[in-house]
Amino acid sequence: MAEEETPWAAFSNQSPLWEPEQLIDLATNWPAEAAREISIGDFTISKVADFYANIGHQVEIFTGDEGLKVYETAINFKPLPPRRRK
Repeated sequence: MAEEETPWAAFSNQSPLWEPEQLIDLATNWPAEAAREISIGDFTISKVADFYANIGHQVEIFTGDEGLKVYETAINFKPLPPRRRK
């Protein structure tokens, strides 16, 4: 990872997520998620996945946790355009 070689490239472009405004937003919004029994870890992972999906990356969360896989599916789902006959 230190050499930033695929597939273990360093990913520092998510640093905007950890700026004070974003951390305040995380602290403000997480209690509602906690009431739904979503851990701070899962909530944070979903924010990181959403960040990468929004900048055009395919996101896959490597976990056996079906709760986190739901975030992956929702983030990556984009309906295909209708097929046209030639």
